[in-house]
Amino acid sequence: MWKKRNTKMSNLELLSDQGLRLDGRRPNELRHIKCKLGVFEQHDGSAYLEQGNTKVLAAVYGPHQAHSKRVDFNEVVINCQYSMATFSTAERKKRPRGDRKSQEITLYLRQSLKAAIRTELYPRSQIDVYVEVLQADGANYAVALNAATLALVDAGICLKEFVIACTASLSKNNVPLMDVSHFEEVSGGPTLTVASLPLSNKIAFMEMSQRFHLEHLPKVLEHALNGCRKIKAVMEKAVRKHLMQMGSVGDWTTPEGKWTILTAESVVFTCCPPAPLERLVSIFNSFSNKRIAISAGLGITATEAVLVCTRPYFSVVGTLCTR
Repeated sequence: MWKKRNTKMSNLELLSDQGLRLDGRRPNELRHIKCKLGVFEQHDGSAYLEQGNTKVLAAVYGPHQAHSKRVDFNEVVINCQYSMATFSTAERKKRPRGDRKSQEITLYLRQSLKAAIRTELYPRSQIDVYVEVLQADGANYAVALNAATLALVDAGICLKEFVIACTASLSKNNVPLMDVSHFEEVSGGPTLTVASLPLSNKIAFMEMSQRFHLEHLPKVLEHALNGCRKIKAVMEKAVRKHLMQMGSVGDWTTPEGKWTILTAESVVFTCCPPAPLERLVSIFNSFSNKRIAISAGLGITATEAVLVCTRPYFSVVGTLCTR
């Protein structure tokens, strides 16, 4: 999806003579990322994500019985709500939600999440996703989507794979910049926001603030996609850390590999030698009386994968080690 909006260009230099940005990063570097899953016990799933100075909370309820009368009996209803805290920007907001921009981002979040969720597994159901920006410093939609993805994983929602977003821009001297801050958004050139499914190499959403010259668009797009891949690696580590912190309650070894039970709902399987994920699912199915739903990485060769039980499915939510 493409959306154009007019913004003013600035003559400010975003890169120093040494090729560094104003915050000390190189053009292809992400801001520092800090994330945590399971921050609220009363929610089915929750996550907190910091990307630079942009800070977002996400919470998930469901799946539960759909409240909407216009329910598709074959798919789940995804209800999203995006809001910004009144103190999230330098100017205090009078309306934390319901303004035009928040409604647009809510629509974009629903579109991107629907591309990642196995909607056919939850017929006549509804999943509620609430996202609030606590501090806004650029790439608000991208950070909100990444936090929502982590919250869905924490809730055990079956995903095809992670959906990750990143914003890239173009400096005055036509150098692409990855993961831009608010100052770079308003002071630099046009920005491009991309939500991608990295494993399948698909784009779920795309928005650009201004027109790009055809010569520059491919390199800015590639910078955004590379940013998505880097963010995915950070998020996968956070998911693994969260599962490990939940505590291991047992393990056993089979000819196919080692199984470690973390909780009643999660298992880590280390395969030796590496095998396609379809094979991992087949192996896991032989030790379980529950049906398997592949959630990520079809055809990817893996040495380790996380399998999470999701009412009543087991799903591969992420490949941890690949060869």
